[in-house]
Formats: sequence, C-alpha cells, structure tokens
Amino acid sequence: MAVADAHAAFRAGTLDAQEGTLATLAAARLDTFGLKQVLLWDAVAECAVFAANQAAWNGWTDEARSIVREAALQAARELPALAQAENDAAQAALGRRGVTVTRLTATGRAAFAAATRGVYDKWAADRRRELGGSRESS
Repeated sequence: MAVADAHAAFRAGTLDAQEGTLATLAAARLDTFGLKQVLLWDAVAECAVFAANQAAWNGWTDEARSIVREAALQAARELPALAQAENDAAQAALGRRGVTVTRLTATGRAAFAAATRGVYDKWAADRRRELGGSRESS
C-alpha cells in the first residue's frame, strides 16, 4: 500500500497495520496518523543493486572497471552497518513519538508459522511447481 493510501486509511480507522522498514515508518510519520505499535519479525530484506551500462563498462579500461568493481564491493560491505544505524535511529525516533516497537520472539515466530502453515503449504506447493523445486533453503 502506498504511504499516501496508508495515511488516509489510518485517518479513517480502516487500517491498523502497515508493513515496511523502520526508516520508512518513521520518515512517513505514520505515528501522526495513528500508528501506535510496530512488530519487528525479521522478515524484511533489502538489496542493493550495483550496475553499469554494458556499453559504458566495455568502454572503460581494465583499471577503471577494477576501481568501480572495488567501490561496489566496498559499498556492499559497509551497507549492513549503515542500514542498522538507520534502523536504530528510526526506532529511537518512533519511540520518542510514543510508538511501541516490539521484536517477535522465537516462540512468537513459531506460533505465527503454525497458525499460517496451511496457507503457506498451499502457496508453496503452487510456487514450487512454477519455479521447479523448493527454494526454502536458499
């Protein structure tokens, strides 16, 4: 759901939850529209894509390609710490605004998995056929 739609739904009382990163929730100021609690359940993954136009890449010297490749690798190594710092700052900001942030425990995660197992199994079976096997261990 787009942030603007979430704002309207929170205001109308038709939405009591919204999925997103802590930084997104804090930056969107969803607390001003009724967000009171955040549950961290460690299901968010972020990716960074480092790309160069193929024609440009081919036009660079080996040395230039090496410099760009190393810069991307360095950025990838530094990114997790930067993302964690951003999340920590967002969690602190949300806390200052009266939002309770709770991390799902292993017991809570197991209860959620058990409660949703039937739906998961149905959709996982469909996707396995579509993708040609299980990807759960990936």
